[in-house]
Amino acid sequence: NIMLKQFRDPLWEQLFLEALRNTSFEGVTGPVRFYDNERKANIMLKQFQNGEEVKVGEFNGVTQQLDLSKGQGICWPEGRGPPKDRTLQQFEHSHVNLAIYASLAATASCGIIMAAVFLAINIKYRNQRYIKMSSPHLNNLIIVGCMLTYSSVIFLGMDSRLTSEQAFPYICTARAWLLMAGFSLAFGAMFSKTWRVHSIFTDVKLNKKVIKDYQLFMVVGVLLVIDMGIMTTWQVTDPFYRDTKQ
Repeated sequence: NIMLKQFRDPLWEQLFLEALRNTSFEGVTGPVRFYDNERKANIMLKQFQNGEEVKVGEFNGVTQQLDLSKGQGICWPEGRGPPKDRTLQQFEHSHVNLAIYASLAATASCGIIMAAVFLAINIKYRNQRYIKMSSPHLNNLIIVGCMLTYSSVIFLGMDSRLTSEQAFPYICTARAWLLMAGFSLAFGAMFSKTWRVHSIFTDVKLNKKVIKDYQLFMVVGVLLVIDMGIMTTWQVTDPFYRDTKQ
């Protein structure tokens, strides 16, 4: 107990560590030295070659140097080289398939052309009885909405390979606004026409109140204003930007 108390004394501890630092001799396994309370010795590196252990190098623990000239050369099976000591990371950019994008863009372009033809016919023959009864002005809104929606398909398929990185945020903005405006115009106009037909056939009064086109335009305008408010808030608080995920 007296000896244990002496070794716990800071002075004895300091003397013991000093003796370890000054210890240096040649042992069976090589030089014996202690640095930072650890033994620094030479480490012999071996490798299995043709079923036998052969020396391929030494590591000096004092000088922290690796010497591969002391021994035979390292032999890797099938010439593949040393095994990887870390996970290999490969970055691949995901792109839209060009064939699929081209087919969808061509289909959307055909839809835009057809809508433009229908718009011209609707404007030219707007005074015809059947076209006039179907509210040609609302038909124009539906057609324009469809054209904007078709246009959004072309923008939705674009990626950084087809456009520059600087223009990509603007393309993302165009996608959202075109799809929003197209859907609001087309759906809003169809909803307004359906609402007017419903009002006509459900109103059993003799003096039916006629719903004018401007009232239907107001319904479409309200829907469009609501969507524009949402999109504007989105753009101001969290604008579109390009980000790369790994």
